[in-house]
Amino acid sequence: MNDCLRRLTRIEDGCADPLKYDFRNFVDFCFREVLHYDDPAWLVFDVADWMQTLSISEDGKSRGQVQCQRGAGKSIIVAIFIAWLFYCNPDIKVAVVTSTQDFANRMVKFVRSLFDGHPLLSPLAPRLADQNALSDYRKDMLDSEDRFECGARAQRDPDPSCRAYGIHTSFTGIHPDVVVADDVEIPENSGTVGKREKLHEKCREFESLMTNPHGCILIMGTPQSLDSLYLKYLDKRYVLRRWPARYPDLRDAVRCRDVSPMLLGRLERGEARTGDPTYPERFDDKDLTVKEAIEGPIMFALQFLLDPSMADEDKYPLKLRDWIVMDCAADMAPSRVVWGTTSPIGRSIDHGGLQGDCLHGPVFYEKDWVAYVRSLMYVDPSGRGKDEVAWCVAKATQGMVFVHAVGALRGDGTSDAVLDKLARVAWENGVKEVVVESNFGDGMYAKLLASALARYCQAQVTEHRASGQKEKRIIDVLGPLARMHRMVVDPRVARCEALTHQYTHVTYDRGCLPQDDLLDALAGACAQFPDLVQSDPAQVAEGRKRRSAEQAAKDHQRAWLKQQRMGRSISAGAGMPLDMQRLLREDQPARGYAARGTRGWRRT
Repeated sequence: MNDCLRRLTRIEDGCADPLKYDFRNFVDFCFREVLHYDDPAWLVFDVADWMQTLSISEDGKSRGQVQCQRGAGKSIIVAIFIAWLFYCNPDIKVAVVTSTQDFANRMVKFVRSLFDGHPLLSPLAPRLADQNALSDYRKDMLDSEDRFECGARAQRDPDPSCRAYGIHTSFTGIHPDVVVADDVEIPENSGTVGKREKLHEKCREFESLMTNPHGCILIMGTPQSLDSLYLKYLDKRYVLRRWPARYPDLRDAVRCRDVSPMLLGRLERGEARTGDPTYPERFDDKDLTVKEAIEGPIMFALQFLLDPSMADEDKYPLKLRDWIVMDCAADMAPSRVVWGTTSPIGRSIDHGGLQGDCLHGPVFYEKDWVAYVRSLMYVDPSGRGKDEVAWCVAKATQGMVFVHAVGALRGDGTSDAVLDKLARVAWENGVKEVVVESNFGDGMYAKLLASALARYCQAQVTEHRASGQKEKRIIDVLGPLARMHRMVVDPRVARCEALTHQYTHVTYDRGCLPQDDLLDALAGACAQFPDLVQSDPAQVAEGRKRRSAEQAAKDHQRAWLKQQRMGRSISAGAGMPLDMQRLLREDQPARGYAARGTRGWRRT
C-alpha cells in the first residue's frame, strides 16, 4: 500500500487486521463471505493489488487508470474498493462518477448492500434506528438511492460519505477524498469533437474537487477511439494499467504498452502463449471466439483486446500515412513519385493526427522532371464569424496532385488586408488560376478578389459552388486520392497541426469538427483536378519515356538520311541507344524502307 492510501485509510504499521493492511484479503473475503461467489481469479487479485499500490504524483496525490476487458467484473472490484476504504476509515468521503446518473446510483446502492451482507460490515451501514425522530429530509441524507452516510462515521460533515454523480451533473460544493470514475466515456457522449471536449472539461473538474492533499483519483473504463478521453486527457500523472482478454505478442510494443507486468511475465516465462485467454475462469478460448463472431472484429478489439485502432479505421477514414511528404518545386515535379513505408518521417515532423499515425516520404521518384499541367489556388471565404478565410495552393501533373501550401486568415474576409494577403500568396506561388467557393457572397467575393489580384498578377478568377453534406463531400474527394497515393504534400503543409488534426478527425457525422476551414480548402483544391488524376502515373511516365525515345529515333533517322544524300556512308542506328535502334528497325517498313540481302538498305 502506498503512503497516500495509508494516510487516507489511517492504517498503521503492524496492523493486526489482515482485511485492512492488504486489499486483496478484503476482496477474497467479500467474494466468498459477502457475495457468495467462487474464489477470485488471479487476475482479480492482480487488479486489486495494483489499485492499492497506485503511484503518488509530485503533489502527494494518487492517480490511476484501469482498463480491463468487458465482463471481467471491474465494477464489482471498484465497489469492493469503496467498501474497503470505509472499513479502514469510516470518515472518508467518496464521489462515484459514471456516464449517467442512473448507473452511478446503482453503483452506490451496490456498495451500500455490501454492508448488509455480513455482520463484520454491518456497523458501516447507515444508522436509522430511531427513524421516527428523523425528518424525511434527514432520512434521505443518511440513506437514499444516490447517497448514504457511513454508520461508523465519527466526524459530522455536510457532505455524505458516498454520493453518486452523472458525469454531466453539477459537482459544485463537494470536496471528496476519493473520486472513482467508472465508465464515464461511452459512445453516446464521445461521438463528436464537441462532445469529447465537453466530457474533457467535466473530467478536468476532478482535480479542483480534490482538496485533500492526500486524495485519490481512480478512473476505470474502456477507450472508444484513438481520440479517447482516457488517452488524451490523462497525462503522465495518471498511471495506466491494462488487462486485455488475450495475451499480446511480446514483439508488438504498441499492444504490450501499459499491459500488466503479471501478464507479460507469464509470457516471458512460457506459462502462457500469445493469444491465450487472460481470464479463462470467465472467458475461455471458445467463449472469446464466439464473442468475436457475435461482436465483430472491431468491437471485439475495442471492448476485449482494449485496442481502439481497428475501430478508428472505419470511424476516421483519412490517414496521414497515405500522404507522400516531399519538397515541392514551384514550376516542375518528378514525372513519377512512388509511395512507401520505408521512409517514415513522423519523428521529424510534429503533426496533429491520431496516435500511431505516421508521415512517410517517397521511396522512389524519377529523375526526369516535367512542368505542371495546371496550378491553382482555392479560397474558402468567410464572413465576420468564427470561420477563417482558408486557402490552398495545389498543382497537378502526371496524374498526381502536389499540395504546396495552406493557410488561414483571421478577420473580415472582405477587408483590404485579407484580400491583399490572398493576392500576394497567389503571386508568390506562381498560380495562374484562383478558384473561389461561391457559397458566400453570391459571386461578389470573386469580384473583390479579382481587383486585388490585378495589382500582383494576371491570375484568372473562377467560382466553384459546393453542395451536399460537407463532411461526406470532403471524405469522398480526399479519401480515394490519398488511398491511391496520388497526393504529394510539402513539409510545410504537413507541419500545419490544425490541418492534420482536421484531416484525421473528420468523420461522416454532421458537425464532427468545430473548425474545418483548412480541410475544406484542401478538398476544394483537390476537387478541381478530376480529369488529371484519372490516369495512372506509372503508365503516364512510361508513355512519356516511349514518346521521347520515338522522337529521338526519328531525329536520328532524319540525320542519317541527310548524311546519305550527302554521300556519306554510315550504318543504320550507329551511335544510338539500343532501345532507339529497336524502335528504328520496327518503324522502317512503315517509312517505306526494306531490307535486301546483306547490301544494306534501299528505298522501295
